[in-house]
Amino acid sequence: MHFQQSLPRLPIPKLDLTCERYLAAQRPLLIDEAYRKTEFNVNQFKSSVGKQLQNMLKNYDKQNKHTSYISEFWFDSYLRDRKPIPINYNPMLVMHKDERPEYNDQLLLNCKSCYKFFTILQVYESWYIRTGSFPYKSKKE
Repeated sequence: MHFQQSLPRLPIPKLDLTCERYLAAQRPLLIDEAYRKTEFNVNQFKSSVGKQLQNMLKNYDKQNKHTSYISEFWFDSYLRDRKPIPINYNPMLVMHKDERPEYNDQLLLNCKSCYKFFTILQVYESWYIRTGSFPYKSKKE
């Protein structure tokens, strides 16, 4: 955090643009009826509580000129806790489609992901127990 003040501050995204991007991300995932409901809810959000939250965010940003609006959240979520980030805080997983359609079942994909995660965790924990250090190579080696 020593150089925080020397970093450029992030601009606060415009509410309309954020909502448009959210809807664009939802479009390929939803059937028409669900998309219309989502679009209706987003429009309601923009005209009511969204404006209030946007104003609160702008006020928060004005009060904290020494840092970006997202820095405190980022620090609290990722940097304060000393647990490994990929295992404990990965906000998203991307599952690529297999060439074999029978392997694209959502339940099967999730089971495979859990299996792989626990396999990695088991390797990580056994390495740490055996060596007392983390499994990485330093730049000196």
